[in-house]
Amino acid sequence: MLFLVFALSGLCGVTTARPEVSRTQTISLQAGWNAVFLEVEPQTKLPAELFAQTPVDIVATFFPSRTPIFLPRNPVDHPWQEENWHVWYATARADAFLSNLHQVLGNQGYLIYSKSDFVLKLVGKPGYKPVRWQTDSLNLVGFSVDPQSPPTFQKFFAGAKAHEGGRVFRLEGGKWALVRDASNTRMRAGEACWVECKGASDYQGPVSVKLPMSNALEFGPQSEDLPIEIFNQGTATTSISVEVMTGAANLPLTRVSKDLNTLRISYPALTGAITIRDLPSGQSETLRLSPRRELMVADTQSALLKVSDGAGVQIWIPVNASRPVASQ
Repeated sequence: MLFLVFALSGLCGVTTARPEVSRTQTISLQAGWNAVFLEVEPQTKLPAELFAQTPVDIVATFFPSRTPIFLPRNPVDHPWQEENWHVWYATARADAFLSNLHQVLGNQGYLIYSKSDFVLKLVGKPGYKPVRWQTDSLNLVGFSVDPQSPPTFQKFFAGAKAHEGGRVFRLEGGKWALVRDASNTRMRAGEACWVECKGASDYQGPVSVKLPMSNALEFGPQSEDLPIEIFNQGTATTSISVEVMTGAANLPLTRVSKDLNTLRISYPALTGAITIRDLPSGQSETLRLSPRRELMVADTQSALLKVSDGAGVQIWIPVNASRPVASQ
């Protein structure tokens, strides 16, 4: 079982350092093999440091190439001995010198072998990184879903031509097992699965977002406002919530609102949730946000947005802003 806890670094007085947002991903590892999807960029990326004083013995991940994967090999068969796999062995092991996994990155699926049950807490920066699907292949991927009420595999992939009815394998008892009843099998937060992609795809789930650049909303010193385009890629009309998470270090934000009758623009403070009601299937809506730099208490500050559909999908978007540098 996996839980996610939202955290913000503390703020005391005026500072020039960014009070960065972070999340803590808590992963309940079982003794043996686990398939894990990291939703945060760990503060410590070096495996030897990240897994120090833990029973984690082996960590492996797959970086896709042009060669398709048709059937996943079980961890006991050491698939990382093949091309495009990278593995880390605990430093106490005799084969530790064979390690070629040098960094543990967020938004990536991993196989983790633990010598005993263990609760692993990873503190890191959230980020939105769309899946880059390998065509006509299985893909080792994970998705950010509500840990308390996740969607079924069928509901999550409904309407996506490249994935609807496609094969999904999840790790059960150290072996990859085909999900045979997708309509009644729920996804798990923080779980990595092999998901089939038949043809080209840019599908990210029933709800997806498009940012101007990178995996965050980045306001430079001169940026006035930036858009977040939110898509309903599901099969039915839905309502979507965009919520700014509360915390001591939050960047003050406003929503850019234009009155279509008077054409006047206002900037109401974004302090809770915005609800996009009745967004039709296949349609999108764009929100424009702006930082309130006059209320910033540091030269750089951050906030965190949660986009959700109330049906198990969650997307986390960091927002960063800088103040103009004062002239000498």
